[in-house]
Amino acid sequence: MVEVAAGAAVLGTVVSMAGASAQAKGQAAAANYNAKIRERNAQTADIQADWRRLVNDIEEVTFRERFKSLQASTTVAYNKAGVQSDTGTARLVQLDSAEEADQEIAIRDMQAETEAMQFREQGVNERLEANLQRIYAKNYRTAGRYKMMSTAISGASRTASLLA
Repeated sequence: MVEVAAGAAVLGTVVSMAGASAQAKGQAAAANYNAKIRERNAQTADIQADWRRLVNDIEEVTFRERFKSLQASTTVAYNKAGVQSDTGTARLVQLDSAEEADQEIAIRDMQAETEAMQFREQGVNERLEANLQRIYAKNYRTAGRYKMMSTAISGASRTASLLA
């Protein structure tokens, strides 16, 4: 009867060790999967930052073209009205319009860069979280090994006490 109890203790130990190993592998696999998702999210954030800057650059070109057309139309209107567009009030109005256009471009650039920086920061945070998930995976594997060793030692002790 003692041999049966000792055999059951050994079998229980082996099953418990296998369970600890499977749990550690599963947790590590899940953490590594989460790390991969975070890395993908970081890449997406980088792409969004680059995209935001690109869209701003395209919009700036369009804005400049429209402003150039507006300035040309204004010059034509002044000339048709018999006003010299390169002197006096007409010139001041055009200079003021150009200054406002430059300010608008600067504001748009600042907004685009702020949004791009937010995306880049999001990418940094995602990479940090990916690193943390990889640390978790390593810790899960280490904890699993300790749990297996503890189970083996406990099982050996239990089996030895049954056979003594």
